[in-house]
Amino acid sequence: MRRTLQRITNGNASQWLTITPLTADNFDLTPTQFRDALSMRYSKPLLGLRGICDGCGMEMDLNHALNCKTGGLVKQGHDQIRDIIAGLARQVYRGVMVEPIMREGSATEPGLLADIRIHGVWDRERASFYDVRVINADAASYSTRDWSSTANEAAKAKHRKYDTAAEDLHGSFTPLITSCDGILHTEFQTFSKKLVTSLAEKWDKPRSSIAGFVRAKIQLARAV
Repeated sequence: MRRTLQRITNGNASQWLTITPLTADNFDLTPTQFRDALSMRYSKPLLGLRGICDGCGMEMDLNHALNCKTGGLVKQGHDQIRDIIAGLARQVYRGVMVEPIMREGSATEPGLLADIRIHGVWDRERASFYDVRVINADAASYSTRDWSSTANEAAKAKHRKYDTAAEDLHGSFTPLITSCDGILHTEFQTFSKKLVTSLAEKWDKPRSSIAGFVRAKIQLARAV
């Protein structure tokens, strides 16, 4: 647990614990959601968790729930973050699309989808593409590595997969890598800062308050 808490503290992933639980912002967690989020934060067993995974039939525990791609929880967390980012981007940017086609499939090469396309983030006339990955940093395969190296490797893998397709479309690509704790990789942080600045200008609000709002939205998305 010490390793987890150190990562959370260093990664500034506690914003969701200090927010006002407003229904309008979808910050009003149910008692079960709040309890489960705390269990994830402190690496404690989830109460009421079924003994067997519905997706793969393996024994269910917190780590399995965060790792199993068959049971649906991994995709749910991924899609929630994707949809929150797309929703916020629509407030300030043009051409926002979920699951844009970056490359059509062919007989020799599979098609390629990104998670989000946005116009005007880095250049007013260029599209930028984004793909989300949520990583369980406490999984056994990452137990000997720090978060920075784990996140950097995941980001490099995304770049290898998407950079050429983005360039072919005269656009750019940014990986959105986050831990299950809500700790963002540096490229996700850079994008988040750009988004926060644009939202603060449009809403005429202090940048610091918008930054806290966006961080909390992302942290709650992966928690529930």
